[in-house]
Amino acid sequence: MAALFPGFPNSGAECAHSAIVSGFLPAAGALQCRAALPFRRILIASAAAAAWLLLASCGSGTDFERMAGRLRKGNPAERENAASEMHRFGQAGAAPLAAALNDRSKKVRFASIMSLCEIGPPASEAVPMLSILAFSGDDEIRLGALEAMNSISPGDSSVVAITLMLLRDPNDDLRSSAASGLGKARPFSAEMSAALVEALKDRCPDVRREAARSLGLQASFPETAVPALAGLLNDGEWEVRREAVMSLGGFGPQASSAVYAVIETYRRETEDGIRRLKSTAALTIGKIGGSASEAVNELAEGLGSEDPGLKAGCARALGVIGAPAAPAAVRLIPLLASEFAAVRYETAKSIGRIFKGQGTLEALEALRDALACETEIAVADVIKNAIEQVREAEEGG
Repeated sequence: MAALFPGFPNSGAECAHSAIVSGFLPAAGALQCRAALPFRRILIASAAAAAWLLLASCGSGTDFERMAGRLRKGNPAERENAASEMHRFGQAGAAPLAAALNDRSKKVRFASIMSLCEIGPPASEAVPMLSILAFSGDDEIRLGALEAMNSISPGDSSVVAITLMLLRDPNDDLRSSAASGLGKARPFSAEMSAALVEALKDRCPDVRREAARSLGLQASFPETAVPALAGLLNDGEWEVRREAVMSLGGFGPQASSAVYAVIETYRRETEDGIRRLKSTAALTIGKIGGSASEAVNELAEGLGSEDPGLKAGCARALGVIGAPAAPAAVRLIPLLASEFAAVRYETAKSIGRIFKGQGTLEALEALRDALACETEIAVADVIKNAIEQVREAEEGG
């Protein structure tokens, strides 16, 4: 190495640094400045290849150097293995992986995409090449590229534009992934919201489910999103209905116009131990119902269910409503003695929330009695906290 490039140090890291300083390789910032050039990806690939030549010649024998060498010069199986492991090096692995996106082997390209996904935002230099692959002829590669872009740079304007385009792609999986990707985009725009609302009408249930989930994660533009999600509560697929219910809960009080639609869903659905849709609806009612007496009454009725999961869900929902749920206390307090720890946990937490700022001797005594009998540490801690909340309320009064 010294004979080829006099004065170069021997370690791989020092060698790469010296190459940049001496002008043999452009610095990362210089590459970024060329983003507008049509041959940027060729420049990146060429710079990365030159870096590997330097690193491989330095003789330091580090894992990164060996892995980069195998990714560049190994046989197909070695290149695939190297691509699968390169994410362990974080940002340093991004350039070799970006170059490997041009590999002649599909397995190597796909493994490189998955590794870039693992690296995440530090792999932003790979986005231009991933955007090309998103429109290639292989749907598996296209899907991987789209998911990688939305893991690396979900808010990037070019990524958002591509994601919106692929939300209309004929491939169901690509549309579903695009709908999911918009749930990560920041900032979230009216255009994205409108596209997701339209996707709620998609023929594919996976697309409808992911669109509903993304709308709930973003919880923006409720004037259009909330009515559209409420309309999805009658969807033929229970997974889609559940996602719509959960997403309405994500909007909180902004979804108040949909509370009665959720109540109807709660009344209609059955709890079968798998779907858990009824208890999900109960929690959403709590999140958006506010002081609606009908919501409190429905949840209070649910406390009498034989299903412990539904009991716990209704108890939790009443706690989310807070003080307006006080009329349900007559049914809530006895659940402190439930045989199910999850029910006792949610009941104690909700009693603390409901009576915080009000104070009631009945609640305080019930909590103290429950604490004396409680054997589960987590439940006991929640009861202690609830006692403090109620005691503060009494002292404040």
